[in-house]
Amino acid sequence: MLLFAAVLSGWSQSGSLQRVSAVRAVHVAGSAPNAWSASELIPAPEPGTGPPQPPAFDANGDAVVVWGESTFSINQVITLAYPVRAAVRPADGHWQPADTLSSLGIAPEVAVDARGDAIAVWETFSGVQAAIRPAGSSWLASQTVVTPGGEEPQVASDPRGDAVVVSPRQVPGHSTGIQAVLRPAGGTFSPAQTISGGENAFHPRIAMNTRGDTLVAWEVDNTSRGCPVRAALRRADGRWSSPRTVSDGHGFCGGTHRVAIDERGDVIVVWLAQRGPTMFVEAATKVANGRWTPRHVIARAPVIEDRVQVGMDARGDALALWSEPALVGGRTTIWARIRPAGRGWEAARTIPHANGGPPSLAMDARGDALVAWQDKRLIEAAARPAGGHWRRAFTVSRHEPTFPQDPLAALDARGDGLVVWQNHEGIKTAWHSSLFP
Repeated sequence: MLLFAAVLSGWSQSGSLQRVSAVRAVHVAGSAPNAWSASELIPAPEPGTGPPQPPAFDANGDAVVVWGESTFSINQVITLAYPVRAAVRPADGHWQPADTLSSLGIAPEVAVDARGDAIAVWETFSGVQAAIRPAGSSWLASQTVVTPGGEEPQVASDPRGDAVVVSPRQVPGHSTGIQAVLRPAGGTFSPAQTISGGENAFHPRIAMNTRGDTLVAWEVDNTSRGCPVRAALRRADGRWSSPRTVSDGHGFCGGTHRVAIDERGDVIVVWLAQRGPTMFVEAATKVANGRWTPRHVIARAPVIEDRVQVGMDARGDALALWSEPALVGGRTTIWARIRPAGRGWEAARTIPHANGGPPSLAMDARGDALVAWQDKRLIEAAARPAGGHWRRAFTVSRHEPTFPQDPLAALDARGDGLVVWQNHEGIKTAWHSSLFP
């Protein structure tokens, strides 16, 4: 649901709200191992006051990132604005000045195909809107693709450019189900289709493989206990499957679940659950043309932070990631657990010298993994080559003047790493070339 709220953290002499956040990025071509570029601030009219969203890449390594802003000014009348911005960075170049996609929107997401065509979606009062940017061109005018209502839209695209947008359809007080909209490469958006039934469904999560097979999972608001997680699949050029409940009724509410899919169409859903005083990370899997497995407990602890992560490479090797704050002492440990394709889960291991969180995970088709997290005023990261071990954590950004927030990890097809975060300056990023030589 779209909410308006002024962030009253400071006032300028002109009466407008002071800048409160920033977004940056960094990349150094041919850099040495563990050498991250200096952080780069994305040029924008205002600093981002909403967290950046995961960047998307084309086959050449060109990057697109979207975020929201909140502006508040007094000039005879009080003006609130919630612009949606997008910025593009050519491979081995610098971030171009941000474009404004909408003057009124929140929760943007973006997907890019192999050629570089991008699709961004966001939430507005009137529904979910989308904008297209053909490769090398400008953003086209936005259009409404889900109405009425629409909350927390998600978008995915395959290399050809076929895209899927999903979002709950909102009515006052509840949802009437998860809607899916299809857009073939270069085509038009289809009418919205309900893929969940008429249940009170929220927080869809989407994953798509290079063939166009698509997995969507969401949670159902069950106020009597928790929020069960349900999922539906669509094979490329096919129909949506009937939704299947993959968790029990103890799923943690608030959109903690995450999804992944491999090239064969095998899928995994992970989520956070709570039973009594104990919290759990749990997972359900399904092989292509097979059945869903019963839920599997990946971890249990008194406290688990609610940003559970999962990734899957092209072969089907899966990686789950979570963080556990210490009950005393203030240290937060980041844990990882691997499930090789067709086998069981290996023992959980900590990421060496990682202290902070919650983590953000990126995993490429080869199985290389990058995780980033916040440790006080530092942004730190660790990498794991496919089939290898976690390398010692290294610092991505030092000496931030204020606490950085919301770091996100990303990997392009060339093995370059990207971390994006925000602080009082705006949106920042840092790059590492050839992270997995």
